Amino acid sequence: MTRDDFRHDRSRYERPSLGWRCGRATGWGRPCVSGPGPDGTCSHRDSPCAPRRMHAQLRGRIALVTAALVAALIVLLAGDAARLVGLPSSLDAGPLSAAHAVFIGEEGCASCHSAHGRGAAGWLTAALGAVRPGSAHAIDGACTSCHGFGGHETLPHNATFETRAELQPTSCVGCHTEHRGESRMAERVADAQCKSCHSGQVHGFAVDHPAFPPEYPSKPTGSKMFDHSSHLTKHFVDPRNAQLVPKGACMGCHASEPRSGDIRIAGYDAACAGCHDQGIARRELLLMRWPELEPAPALETAGVCGTGGGDVGSDPVSLDPPNALLALLLGSSADDPAAYGEPLRTLARAMVAEGSTPIVALAGKRLLGDPAALLRGLAGETARLAACAWTANREYEASSASGPGWRAEALEIRYAAPGHGDPVIRVWLDAFARTARPQDAEDAERFEAARAEILGADGPGQCLKCHASTGPEEGPRRISWSRPAAPHDRLNRFDHRPHVTALGGESSCTSCHKPQATRIGTGLASIARESCADCHRAGLAGDNCLTCHAYHQNHALKPRMAKDAD
Repeated sequence: MTRDDFRHDRSRYERPSLGWRCGRATGWGRPCVSGPGPDGTCSHRDSPCAPRRMHAQLRGRIALVTAALVAALIVLLAGDAARLVGLPSSLDAGPLSAAHAVFIGEEGCASCHSAHGRGAAGWLTAALGAVRPGSAHAIDGACTSCHGFGGHETLPHNATFETRAELQPTSCVGCHTEHRGESRMAERVADAQCKSCHSGQVHGFAVDHPAFPPEYPSKPTGSKMFDHSSHLTKHFVDPRNAQLVPKGACMGCHASEPRSGDIRIAGYDAACAGCHDQGIARRELLLMRWPELEPAPALETAGVCGTGGGDVGSDPVSLDPPNALLALLLGSSADDPAAYGEPLRTLARAMVAEGSTPIVALAGKRLLGDPAALLRGLAGETARLAACAWTANREYEASSASGPGWRAEALEIRYAAPGHGDPVIRVWLDAFARTARPQDAEDAERFEAARAEILGADGPGQCLKCHASTGPEEGPRRISWSRPAAPHDRLNRFDHRPHVTALGGESSCTSCHKPQATRIGTGLASIARESCADCHRAGLAGDNCLTCHAYHQNHALKPRMAKDAD
């Protein structure tokens, strides 16, 4: 026989329903201590059977004693007597933080505690609901009625992208504790709470924190907005630029945002205009240059232009080829007068009759966008009078001094930008960026020649010195007119203010941001973890996880808070 033969479901030897058990099963299988007797039997005599209480009865007694102790503690800690001996009160959790006390109004405790005023049954229901597996704490609803986030409040880090099934819903009170006093809204989350979920254990920032990515602190955008290396190591140290360099080193061009601690650009007028205004005005857009023409009969323009036609059969007034943009508009080769001669005469006749309208029509055939916007501001009379002079084999003599905007002069029509951010220059650059390269080989060659002239770094307005275009080489491309926002991880943060204060002086920025010529997009070297670890370690600046990492995404207070505060 075995022990299993005496189980309660096989034998009447055990009677668990009676609350007692009897047997010597625990002693079976042991050797005889005193040895066999003369007859060979075991000389050891078993002790009489002693009934013992079942586990269920023992658990019941333990539960009863525990409940009595809890009741005794509630009575002991009730009222002010507990505070006099430095113990917490069971009836008064303590003062609210000043930030929360403003919003409870006449509702008092019920503003957050839904069970308040509902008696013992209400408190018991709330307590059981708070410990139910997979459920959020009942008080979380009160928290989220005022506090909003970028993702769902019960997901870890409010992360809607998280799909790991093993993660349990989170709770506000799991990390934040109230009733700590007026000056303490919530205890700072300890690193241990972060490590309770994150499997990668970090024992210290300077010890085993993962290395920063190679592109830290900002990933190159592929659009060269500002080359710190060339400015700091070349232009700013050139004695010829001494009067143009912004004062205050880095902070001459940058400013710290008071609320967020982010570093902002002071703006073009404050940081860039001193050096770049002259280059913008100097680099003009050349719309068309009247080229050399082969001898041909004079154009009949006397009735329209008010003068007789010139002797086109004599020496031509121009010996230059057409500029790349004019060749593109004409759809002809720029180095063969026989090829572009007739299209140019056709355009000239149309300009004499209609002013700038024919040029707009040609631009609409070759480029994307609004063709009228390309020549906005070009007076039709200016284009007509220039065409009258050129068809008469003469240079055009402008009646007024040249200035910003469109002008015809000698054998050209040009546009000079009045300053930074000129809309006409921008329209031309956008048109060439957005237009894809033509399929025809000859058209593609003319288009690329004109695009290189317009979108080159030294093209009109020198815009592409700072505003680079991104996209495939054959187009379409996109020009970054505004500075792209630096890639930002919603769960990482950095405040420049204490760092600038601690480092001090005008060299505080270059202590971390060092110029590097090969750095794409910024001209600044990446920052390694070791640079931060010099200060961020236990005993110095500290290395708590929340120093650099945020838990909530895009936390914002809801409008109802402003109403309650009134």
